[in-house]
Amino acid sequence: QESRGLGDVYKRQLLTSARVHNIVTDHIRPELVGKSAKRTEQELEYSKQVFNEAGLAQFADLKFSKGTSANIAKMKFSVVVEVLVDGNNLKKTLKSNETKPFISITNTGSQWTGAAGTWLKEDAFKEKSEISICRFWNYFQKHYLAATKQDVANIKRPLYLSDFDYLLKAKFEQGVDKKNINLDEYKKFWDWIGPGLKKIRYQLHCLWLFVEGYFCAFVTGTEAENILSSQAVGTFIIRLSERIKGGFVISYKNSSGVRHYLIQFDDTDKKKTLIDFLRKSQSLVFLMQVKNYDTWEKNFTNHNKDTALEGKYKKPPKPRKNQSLRGTPYDTILL
Repeated sequence: QESRGLGDVYKRQLLTSARVHNIVTDHIRPELVGKSAKRTEQELEYSKQVFNEAGLAQFADLKFSKGTSANIAKMKFSVVVEVLVDGNNLKKTLKSNETKPFISITNTGSQWTGAAGTWLKEDAFKEKSEISICRFWNYFQKHYLAATKQDVANIKRPLYLSDFDYLLKAKFEQGVDKKNINLDEYKKFWDWIGPGLKKIRYQLHCLWLFVEGYFCAFVTGTEAENILSSQAVGTFIIRLSERIKGGFVISYKNSSGVRHYLIQFDDTDKKKTLIDFLRKSQSLVFLMQVKNYDTWEKNFTNHNKDTALEGKYKKPPKPRKNQSLRGTPYDTILL
């Protein structure tokens, strides 16, 4: 008998009849089945559990020595049981039914995009080659909330109809008139949006910028130009690139009009975050924020970037004191 809680706890219960007595069991052993079974032949961590007096065993923190990469996996549980039935000793290996499918990844940074894309496809399409766009968006919303680490009981930035319109127009020829999506179209869509969601999820401060609406994301270049046209010079919007997978664009207004800057690979790294880049860019002064949490329409407001981002700025290094080197006339800093 299987049940799985919200905390990813697998429970197994041994059910017996009134004729069975003196039950003796070994450790319950989980094992992977399916395409990924050969990749994870080593013993699982925290996998040795036994039935308690009520015949219940729990696996609260199973860990795999190797991941399933982007492959869907399932598990079975087996246990060797010795029982006394009608005076006869019997020894048997019992196996559970397969669990619901899942994916195990060991390197979240490099494997997340492939694993998350496979899981969304499995969840939405099941074994179908084409589904309605409405069904797909329902599942995409659920996976989007998981990708952006939002609590379903306290959602700060859901996807609204205007966001779905953006996604449709960005990657599908039919735009908002699209009725169905097939597997080939899904692959093209995920190849574009997946890397962007990964950067939002894992890059330092990107998730905060996104959830708070300072990373507007779902805004086209044309829409950005329309919004910025009435704003002061130095006003900017951070959005997704419609052309470059995983690309972030800064649309900003200068004295000649609205420009679009694709954030380069070396603009940010482990020591320099996107917020650090924004802080040092003198052309960027007023940061646009999108809020549509209380309405179905997007509402844009601008903020001085230093006021909005100050709490995320790195603290400046403490000034060094000037101390003459002993026995020399030299200072240790430039005055």
